[in-house]
Amino acid sequence: PHPKSLWRLLLESTDATCKEVVEKLLEMSEKLKEEAEKERPKVLCSIAKRLTEQPALGLMDEATEDPFIFQACTDAMDCADVLKKQQTRLDEILTSHAEAIKMLLEAGAEVSDDFVNELLGETGSLRRHVSPSKAKSMSQIASYPTKTRGAY
Repeated sequence: PHPKSLWRLLLESTDATCKEVVEKLLEMSEKLKEEAEKERPKVLCSIAKRLTEQPALGLMDEATEDPFIFQACTDAMDCADVLKKQQTRLDEILTSHAEAIKMLLEAGAEVSDDFVNELLGETGSLRRHVSPSKAKSMSQIASYPTKTRGAY
C-alpha cells in the first residue's frame, strides 16, 4: 500500500489548526493549491469508503428486532470506534506539527520547494520510514475493521 502524503492527511483533518495551516499553505504555494484540487475528490471517496466498509451500520433501525442484526451492528460499531480512536490519535499528532508549521509561517518562514515536496511525499521519505515489520503490523491493524465483515 502507498501511504498518504502529509498534505493529504492535513486536507483530511477536521482539526481547526490543521485547516488554518492548509488555508495558509494554499495561499503561499500554487503547487499545493493544484494538488489540493486533485486530492479533494479522493478525500470525499475515502470518507465514503470508510463508512461503507461497515454496511451493518445502515441496519441500526432493525437491530432491536433481530439478534443476528443486533450483533452485526454491535460489531460494526466496535470497528467504527477503533477507527475513530485511530483518527483522533492521528489528528493529535497532525495538530502538534500543524501548530509548529503555523507558528513558523506566521514568523515569515518561506514555503520552499523542498518543504512542498516533503508535504506531498515526493521525496520518498514516506517509504523509507516504513520497515517490513512495521508495514506488516500496520496492515494487520488496518485490516481489523474488515475482519468482522464476514460475520454479517
